[in-house]
Amino acid sequence: MRVIFLLEEYGPPWNEGYKNTARYFIRSLIRRGIVLDIIEYKQTRHLLKLKSIIEKISSTDDKIVVINFNYPFRNSLLMIKTFASYFRVPVFKYHMKSDFLSLRSNVYLILHDALLTSSRLLTYELKYRLRFKKNPYMNVEYVGVPIPTDYYYEVSNSTKKMIRDEFKLGSEDFIITYTGRIYRRKEVIITLINTIKFIQRNNFNIKILVCVSSEAEKQLLEKVFTNKFGQDINSVRIISSQDLNKNDVRYIYWASDLLLYPVKEENAVQPPLTVLEALSCAIPVIARHSIGVREVIMNCYNGFIYESDNGLQKLIELIANMNSSEIEKLRHNARRFVVEKFAADKVSNRIIDVIERYS
Repeated sequence: MRVIFLLEEYGPPWNEGYKNTARYFIRSLIRRGIVLDIIEYKQTRHLLKLKSIIEKISSTDDKIVVINFNYPFRNSLLMIKTFASYFRVPVFKYHMKSDFLSLRSNVYLILHDALLTSSRLLTYELKYRLRFKKNPYMNVEYVGVPIPTDYYYEVSNSTKKMIRDEFKLGSEDFIITYTGRIYRRKEVIITLINTIKFIQRNNFNIKILVCVSSEAEKQLLEKVFTNKFGQDINSVRIISSQDLNKNDVRYIYWASDLLLYPVKEENAVQPPLTVLEALSCAIPVIARHSIGVREVIMNCYNGFIYESDNGLQKLIELIANMNSSEIEKLRHNARRFVVEKFAADKVSNRIIDVIERYS
């Protein structure tokens, strides 16, 4: 089997949900022995390359399919569908966003034979909306997000202590971490400020670790926190992704006891990739309610979901009073959940099963 994989851009830096999901997707299929031809929209002469690949492979007995990962909606997509239809090659669209059909019309949908979705809840939403699009031939298939659980794994306490020493964090502190962008996320900054105030007011033995995506964001956040709390603030540690060893986000997860995900609505991968990666590293997650979060976080099992900052503060108080065995159970469930539901080999099985049915 051969897959032509269409996407907008591929390669480092691996600092976006789309890019990392594409990398996991490609890796999971290659490990199953599938040959991939990656076509980037930003490559020059990408349509000629695509046409030559289809012509070459269609002259053999190899099965061939096209998967549109996040290829832009342009006239070139119509040309791709024309090539594929001529050679009887099925075209799939991998979909990860919760705002989908508000932006796309039937013209876009009919360029694909089926939609592959990253989320079960998103699958139900799309099927429901398609009823009103009068598009009965459009199929929606759930496959999930392939998480490399052999890459995102749980580390020993001694390794965790060594990583915390590098970040100048206490080995006995309970670390709650936020990692991601703060640019255009005013609600994240407000939540962090309110959370720090609550921790200080109650003298909880909790530290906040914040890892932002750039030095500029780090300086901005340091300035905001200095204005709010003064120079002497011991309950917060701010770093940027450049401070990490080879920009490896795993070190952030491994240094943490709990991941805070206060984003109101993620206009990217659903379920949120950050949440799945942290869970795979056996880090429970406390997250603001959203469609993607609701699918992967179960209260008191592998994390907690809250609706407002007041709800978050009540959960932090609950966590502060948990004993070590209760925390350990959350960690065990976090890792187990991702391994059972989103491990790359299981997702690739679902992808291959769908491809086989349409080929």
